[in-house]
Amino acid sequence: MSTYWFTANGFERFEAEQQRLITHHHEMFQELKEIIQMDQHGVNIQPLLNEVEHLSAMIKQLNFMKPQIKIIKKKPSSPIIEIGSRVKVQYNHEEIVKYTITGYGETDLNKHRISYTTPLAQALIGRPIDDEFEFTHHGLTELITILGIS
Repeated sequence: MSTYWFTANGFERFEAEQQRLITHHHEMFQELKEIIQMDQHGVNIQPLLNEVEHLSAMIKQLNFMKPQIKIIKKKPSSPIIEIGSRVKVQYNHEEIVKYTITGYGETDLNKHRISYTTPLAQALIGRPIDDEFEFTHHGLTELITILGIS
């Protein structure tokens, strides 16, 4: 059984999406029910059936995930990188980038937010300041130095 970590904002978005899907599923199901009750021959209901099945599967997946969700709590600064940490790294002794290790599905590269599920975050988690390591992704190897954690 997996744990899905979310920031508080990410969890709010998760719940809003879950509610949106449930509402949409209910609306599609009602529409399908009306078509069947009106006995409208010649109406192709297959696309609607497909949509209802797709929504059902998505809702089932979210319901499966929900008991396994944990919220990332703000903590005092830690000497090692963990979910929720803000990290300052240097690539190949040149470019410096600051990242925030975020929750499940919360990656936003434009804001330098990477989910703990990404390969880079996985490579960073558990490391201390001044740690230096090689990171290979998509065939490219870079030397990463951890300059700061907050």
